[in-house]
Amino acid sequence: MLATHKMNSCHGAALVEVLIASVFFVSTAAFILQSHTQTQLLFHALKRKEIAYQEHTDKKNNVLVHANYEQHWEDINRFGELVVKPAPSTSFTTK
Repeated sequence: MLATHKMNSCHGAALVEVLIASVFFVSTAAFILQSHTQTQLLFHALKRKEIAYQEHTDKKNNVLVHANYEQHWEDINRFGELVVKPAPSTSFTTK
């Protein structure tokens, strides 16, 4: 009878160990899933911010490239024909 009593008390301890391990596993899995979700949200937020910054930078650079006034060939032609002059020759001599 004493041996049967010891055997029944051991089964209860094993059940408690299994329940504790299950709770530990489920809480760890929930933490990992939450961390993954937060990482994905942070990644998407950073990507949106990067795209918005790139669009803003592109617009700002586009303004610098294109003049905000109309320019016609007649405006440039008024200054006369373009003449390319040779560069002055410079000779370096040592004394």
